[in-house]
Amino acid sequence: MHYEFLPSYSPDFNPIEPAFSVIKAHIQYDTEVYMKLNEAVWSVTPDDAAGWFRHSGYTV
Repeated sequence: MHYEFLPSYSPDFNPIEPAFSVIKAHIQYDTEVYMKLNEAVWSVTPDDAAGWFRHSGYTV
């Protein structure tokens, strides 16, 4: 798996972006946190994702 750290798209309209920036910077330099994040990402099942889309009103 490869994580792509993208620039924020509109921090003026999304106040969570500065928090994400701090979190992303921390993850890039802390291998243990990176491994935990990787483990968490892979714990999401296709059924989980489909359920979240349905919950948001999308047809899956």
